[in-house]
Amino acid sequence: MNTKHNVDLFSACADMRGVSEEWRADYDLDDLFDLVASDRVGQRAELKSRLSEAESTVEDQRSEVNVISPAGDVLEELREYERETRESDEVRNAAFVFAVAGFVEAVTELFEHPRLLDRLNRTMY
Repeated sequence: MNTKHNVDLFSACADMRGVSEEWRADYDLDDLFDLVASDRVGQRAELKSRLSEAESTVEDQRSEVNVISPAGDVLEELREYERETRESDEVRNAAFVFAVAGFVEAVTELFEHPRLLDRLNRTMY
């Protein structure tokens, strides 16, 4: 998120009216318990599936906004985090997958907020 491109984008939006959006999704503890009941391979497969779905959403939105990089960059960071993090304990791994999946959902939700979309359409660098 701190690339020059994104900093320039956020600077260009500095004169816009402030936006305060709430995350609409929530954590469902049943999902966490389902993950705990799975083995590590199943847990990681679930996370990879959610990341792939989110990447498809971002790609689908690419033609709808001037700048997609804030969402794409976050997904790339989450994918890299998923690659680098290896929890040997299934419960800790389930918690990791659950938390990262929440961030992935927040990225895809970005496209449901018109005022945030305005910022992605404000300018292009």
